[in-house]
Amino acid sequence: MRYTLVITGRPGVGKSTLFNKIVEALRSSGLAVAGFVTFEERDSTGLRVGFKILDLKTRSWAWLARRDSPSPVRVGSYGVFVEEANKVVEMALNKDAVVNSDVICVDEVGPMELKLPSFKPLLISALKLGKPTILVVHYRLSDPDILRLIDKSERVTLTLENRDELNRVLPGVVLEKIRGKRP
Repeated sequence: MRYTLVITGRPGVGKSTLFNKIVEALRSSGLAVAGFVTFEERDSTGLRVGFKILDLKTRSWAWLARRDSPSPVRVGSYGVFVEEANKVVEMALNKDAVVNSDVICVDEVGPMELKLPSFKPLLISALKLGKPTILVVHYRLSDPDILRLIDKSERVTLTLENRDELNRVLPGVVLEKIRGKRP
């Protein structure tokens, strides 16, 4: 059975930080990682203006969503850059990328990403390959198709109380599980 880790938690608790530490541990051990990460972009005053999406393998990126976007596709106060962000998802999760990787890593499976037409079918195809997978999942994800595919996954709910310990310990534990050595 393949190893899948689902990281979830409230916004701002540090899910992406933990995800990035796990990805770095995987890469440092020589494993090939496919997928993408989304991250906040803030202005000079610290105000969040939007989110960017970055392909973990090619380092290609695009805006995922911005407050000032004229896009009619909205998630809260953000307009989603469907065409641009979808291209990054297609590079990050296409069949060649995931087949030629050791681990599939996605931050995040959430409402903005689900607005991208290629995301859900590519994610489902990637999950069905049976490769080790690390997912950051929005705490209110309700997509039944995705939930069904990850229902037996190991889950970690990150909180302000446990994040320091998990950031210290979890990357090594995940690496051991993926390499087949149970801690």
